[in-house]
Amino acid sequence: MQRMLLPLLAAALVVPAAVSASDYQISTTRRKEDAKMAQGTGHQTTKASESFLYEVVVANKRFQAGVPLKAHWVILVEREELGAKQGSDKLDWATGTAEIAAIPAHGKGTFKTDAVTLRDQSLTGGWIYEGGGKIRAKDSFAGVWIKLFDGDKQVGEYVNPSAVASRHKWEKVSQPRSGKAVK
Repeated sequence: MQRMLLPLLAAALVVPAAVSASDYQISTTRRKEDAKMAQGTGHQTTKASESFLYEVVVANKRFQAGVPLKAHWVILVEREELGAKQGSDKLDWATGTAEIAAIPAHGKGTFKTDAVTLRDQSLTGGWIYEGGGKIRAKDSFAGVWIKLFDGDKQVGEYVNPSAVASRHKWEKVSQPRSGKAVK
């Protein structure tokens, strides 16, 4: 019985295992790239902005070298506008792709997303909007979503916060905005 099992076990070790979603671990770090201080615009408003990007690390958890991968990423931003009513925030997003060379066994690969600019605007001098609109508008991150692909097969996914995946459809947010840039 043992003689029959040994050749089967040896054959199983030689055949490369299929890549699965648990073979890659994705982590991100948000980094500030640029900041512009508040400036008066001459219209009783001040404007400031900060640009951020994500540094993404992909770790190969397999005992064998990985294959070249393609990462598709989406950064979601909630945009506020001066004078708008509460709850009228708009969702905006930036998309992109990155090629990742084959990662050695238990190694790591990295890439950076494009920078996204967040704006901070406010009325100055005690001015208010007649209709009760916002006198301060500040953009904020709504989340980041990354998917890894080996050809057409998805082999990894990262969503932060996790609620992003339940609130939005990948098919919609992974498409570039038509004519609008988030920068």
